[in-house]
Amino acid sequence: MTMPVKIPHMQRKCVFYAVTLLLIALFFSVSQYLWLYWDKGTPVGDGIPYILKGMRLFYIQRASGFSDVVCEMNKFDPQQWYPPFGEAAYFIFYALFGVASEMELMMNALFFIIGMLGVFGLGCILFN
Repeated sequence: MTMPVKIPHMQRKCVFYAVTLLLIALFFSVSQYLWLYWDKGTPVGDGIPYILKGMRLFYIQRASGFSDVVCEMNKFDPQQWYPPFGEAAYFIFYALFGVASEMELMMNALFFIIGMLGVFGLGCILFN
C-alpha cells in the first residue's frame, strides 16, 4: 500500500498560483470568444490596422512568395512609426490557421497570457 504524497507548503503555493493563472487565462479566452461571437458589427477601433496589414501580408505571401512579404514589412511608412510585430504575429496566425475572425481572439489570448506570465514572473523575482 502506498502512502499519500505530501506536498510541501511552497509547492502547494506554486500549484495554487499556476491553477489560478490557468483559470484567469481560460476565463479571458472564453469571454473573448463570446464577445466575438455575439458582436456582429464591423471591426473598428485601434486594433484594425494590425488585422488588415496581417491579412495583406498573408495574401501577398500567397500571391508572390515570402520574399515579397519581407520587402513589404521592411518598407518605411511615416504613418506607421512602430515595428511590425503586430502585423507579423497576425501574418503567422493567418498562415497557420487561415483567415478567420477568430484570429483576434487567439491574438488577444496569446498576448494576454504572455503578459500575465511575464508579470507573474517579475512578481516572483521581486517578492521572493
